[in-house]
Amino acid sequence: MGTVRELWRYRDVLYNFVRRDIKKRYKSSILGFLWSFLLPLAQVVTFVIVFGYVWPVKEENYSVKLMTCFFPWLFFNQGVLDGASCVAEHVSLVKRIYFPRLVLPLTSLGSNLIHFVLSLVVLVVYFAYVRVTPNWAYLPVAVLALAIQIVFMLGLMLIVSALSVFYSDVKFLLSAVFQMWFFGTPVLYTASKVIETGRLTPLLKKLFFLNPLAPLTVAYRGVLPELEPVKILPNFYTYLGISAAVAVLALLVGYVIFRRYEWEFALQG
Repeated sequence: MGTVRELWRYRDVLYNFVRRDIKKRYKSSILGFLWSFLLPLAQVVTFVIVFGYVWPVKEENYSVKLMTCFFPWLFFNQGVLDGASCVAEHVSLVKRIYFPRLVLPLTSLGSNLIHFVLSLVVLVVYFAYVRVTPNWAYLPVAVLALAIQIVFMLGLMLIVSALSVFYSDVKFLLSAVFQMWFFGTPVLYTASKVIETGRLTPLLKKLFFLNPLAPLTVAYRGVLPELEPVKILPNFYTYLGISAAVAVLALLVGYVIFRRYEWEFALQG
């Protein structure tokens, strides 16, 4: 509780850091903040061209199914990667003034969350364009999945941000791990493809869905018609509960590691 109270006292610092981070991202850019909409829009157009004409996928509303998980994945990927360098890039600032060091990973999380929310505007517009009516009953489940993802992200960010101060290899290692993680998560393909394939044993299928992000992608696609999570994955809520437990564990471990080393940050560089 002491940490929460301290962060609350420094909430203005966190706000200013997030604001500065967003401005820095679009510094010297003519279009500035509009890129928050244009980049997701460019990705949408790319998906439509590739999977609609160049490499057509014989699956109804495939582009929508892809984007409902791809945007959350981008949020996860970019957020953790930014978090890996958030402390290392501000060591000089840490040496000069005092503020809760937790503000730095929270800044990376906050700025990336803002960009993710803006990308959802593009997704909603695309839903309307392709005339897909969301399954509103499962929207709370998708919101719960996003909350679990945010907790998981923050836990990972606390771990990698602390370690990156001492080991510059962490960010390179993360990039390699995330490439494999992406293809091991049902983003480009649906979870039903994994369940229906005969190339994986029942044990391997269970292990596949122990990936903390796998049940979350099933939850995100639950807002689409005929993709109700329980029908796709009978033990969906069990796997979602495991993902939530892993997220909380990651947050606790990350908090302990970060607090253990935060006073050594200023000694680096």
